[in-house]
Amino acid sequence: SSSGHSSSSDSSSGETSGFAGTNSSVQALDSDGDGICDLCPIQLADYFSTGSYTVVVEFSNLTFYGPNSSAGNLTEPFQKVQVTFDVVEDQMAQFTNTYQAGQFFDGVLASEVVQYTVSGTDIVDSTGSALAIGATEAAQLAAIPDAEFALQNVMYDTPAGWGQSIAWGIETGTLVSDDDLSELECKKDADGAYETHPEYTGSQATETRYCNQQLWGVNNITTTYRVSVQTAPSYELTTTAGVPVVFSQPKVLYYTVPEETAYGDDAGKKIRLEYRSFGNLDGIPGYVYDTATGEEMGQFVNDWKPTYRYISRFNLPDGSTLVDSTDDSVTYKSKALNGEEWLSDEPNCTGASPCAIGTMTYNGKRSMLVKNSKMKNLGPGGPDYIGVEPTTIINNGEPSVVHEEIVYDPTP
Repeated sequence: SSSGHSSSSDSSSGETSGFAGTNSSVQALDSDGDGICDLCPIQLADYFSTGSYTVVVEFSNLTFYGPNSSAGNLTEPFQKVQVTFDVVEDQMAQFTNTYQAGQFFDGVLASEVVQYTVSGTDIVDSTGSALAIGATEAAQLAAIPDAEFALQNVMYDTPAGWGQSIAWGIETGTLVSDDDLSELECKKDADGAYETHPEYTGSQATETRYCNQQLWGVNNITTTYRVSVQTAPSYELTTTAGVPVVFSQPKVLYYTVPEETAYGDDAGKKIRLEYRSFGNLDGIPGYVYDTATGEEMGQFVNDWKPTYRYISRFNLPDGSTLVDSTDDSVTYKSKALNGEEWLSDEPNCTGASPCAIGTMTYNGKRSMLVKNSKMKNLGPGGPDYIGVEPTTIINNGEPSVVHEEIVYDPTP
């Protein structure tokens, strides 16, 4: 014998039991001589009342084999089949769904797909119209001091069924190229049909349909697009000739710290810095210092406090050489634009009150300060102008005395 067939001409019988504790027998004689009874034409209503049933079919003098068996290698014999099923009234086997207007169902018919085309600097829809804010609306937006704030409570409904504010603008859903569109076709069942959609009936039920959920499945789509129209104005910086200005990207520069003891553990290291336009050179390593307690908090802290300051571990001396990361033959020179002055410690302070950090008191009074009426403008254009800057200056203009310490003595 082989899977599903038998050469015997014996009839088979099935005994059923279950509903209301009754038993009944169903006899089906072999009609085509292949040994298998034809149960398919049987109408259940002719034999069963409504209820739950378990059908057990046992075969005598027959041996059947599982579907994975093959000729010459027959395995998994069985002589018994058991099936459980329910019999219900027709009206119980039918149901009706009620859908709300605006309820989201995934799926777009091929005939309703909207196509956008790039034409120069414009995005053109299927009607040939460029996507843009109308002249009237643009003028109204320009008259609003803060359009994003004014429109934050103005909403529109998306096809997915949720509300979206127009404060920032509006945009399309996810778009794909024409070549990738076929990857978005909705899934079909074993019979080749799409799932039921409340709006698509008749010929639309079988028309090619695309589903957004396919974007997140296994597909060959590597690039997607969105088209947005923003409510905020957009500006472009151009030269007097109308040529757009191209901004330079931030530059990564390297600085080699001098091999000097004043630089501590940083001496000799190559430091990565980022130059982000005039006056913005970042990356010098440092630490967080608490000005209230004098404590060094390390390079990173979890909770920033008003008394914290970030202190660089060293300063770049004027004229330091910085090397371009993309071309080491290109170098730059540094020059400080501003800096900080730190007061030295009071030599007689032992750290205890009254000279502990944050506890020192001062006896000075406002009346001791120079009155504004006595202040004089010694710069150019003022009545007390002291004259042009001398060409010969002491210590090249650098301080000669720092905190009462003479750092440069001009005397021979």
